Amino acid sequence: MIKNTLKIYFKNFIYLFVAMGIIYLFTLITLFMYAALTLESVQTMLNDSAAFIQAATGDSGNSIKEFMNYAISQLDTSGNIFDIVGRIIETNWIQTTAEGFFATLNLSVEGFSEGLNEIIYAFTATMAGGFAAAVTLIVLGVICASYATRYVLRRKNAKRGVKKFLIATIIEPMFIAAISVVALLILGALQAFAILAYIGMAAVLAVIALASSWIIHRDATMKFSEVVNAKNVLLYAASLLILFAIFVVFAVVLFLLNALLAILIIVPLAVYTLAVTGVFTDSFVCEMIKEKYVTP
Repeated sequence: MIKNTLKIYFKNFIYLFVAMGIIYLFTLITLFMYAALTLESVQTMLNDSAAFIQAATGDSGNSIKEFMNYAISQLDTSGNIFDIVGRIIETNWIQTTAEGFFATLNLSVEGFSEGLNEIIYAFTATMAGGFAAAVTLIVLGVICASYATRYVLRRKNAKRGVKKFLIATIIEPMFIAAISVVALLILGALQAFAILAYIGMAAVLAVIALASSWIIHRDATMKFSEVVNAKNVLLYAASLLILFAIFVVFAVVLFLLNALLAILIIVPLAVYTLAVTGVFTDSFVCEMIKEKYVTP
């Protein structure tokens, strides 16, 4: 099984580009849509702010101008820039000017702030909603990439006809659910022994994967025990560990070469690796049939 798993992983490595293409396509579409939303939201916020300020000032344009001229005339501008800044900080000129400005508008500081806060809140809510939608779309892209990659791997290594597809769609989930319920009951009794519980869960996952492959791809003469046995469960676990180790090695090498390159490839590589884990037991059973049950 380990040899077959490595064969699938490296022989079909070209299908990594299937995952990359789908994920990048969804990412580019998402970035384009989010950029368009950002530009539209910023424009809306600026327009609303301008309209709000215009409504707040009303016909007070001349009054505002006269007040600002008066406020500036009250400031001693003699000396260098540092002296002027020092006098602004030391006196209450800023506070007095701000209070006079809002008095000219016939609008309180609180009212002005509340109006702008509503505009800013609307902008923030729009951007947050857009960000959530963008994350959802990218996750959807990763899911689609996973299914597409698994599909091409199965078509190449463990093809399913209509009958096998129906079995995988209808019978397999029922079988997995039944085994999972029994496994959870057993693991519940072992919850005081954490290590045993983890080992038991790993064994259950291996049994489910092997049993599912047996249900879908077996022929009339293949016994259940030939596929689902202690040896194959251990080989399944070893195959998963090897695939995980390969993924980690690739990830480390990519980060050492170039961080940006690693970021671009890590997710598609993870999708491809997970797709292989969902296919190699099917391929293993198909190889058993070719070797032991198909006469030359």
